[in-house]
Amino acid sequence: MEFHNGGNVSGIGGFLVSLTSRMKPQTLAVTPALIFAIAVATIGSFQFGYNTGVINAPETIIKEFINKTLTDKANAPPSEVLLTNLWSLSVAIFSIGGMIGSFSVGLFVNRFGRRNSMLIVNLLAATGGCLMGLCKIAESV
Repeated sequence: MEFHNGGNVSGIGGFLVSLTSRMKPQTLAVTPALIFAIAVATIGSFQFGYNTGVINAPETIIKEFINKTLTDKANAPPSEVLLTNLWSLSVAIFSIGGMIGSFSVGLFVNRFGRRNSMLIVNLLAATGGCLMGLCKIAESV
């Protein structure tokens, strides 16, 4: 780079910089690192869609469980609107939990470190799994 007042000139930080033939133009190539980053981002987005599909697959079984539980508790079957609303809430809570989790990652990592944050997340996941498993035994919605 040469500093001068004429020719092919562009301003950088108040200085005039001349682009001469000694500079090689950069080529914009598709690198393996770029392909890997795109693949990871794309595959990661499929997880959300898959989990939404997984929770929708047992819809009739879960609705029957909610219906039976509420019928046993209230001695009357719930309305179809209530049943649909409870099911919709169950599915929607998945997205809300993901949003809260993604926003809280920074707080956990800064406070507890990466390793301890992963241990806390695994503890929360195991606790959630146990509560879901005990839900049927406790006859609770």
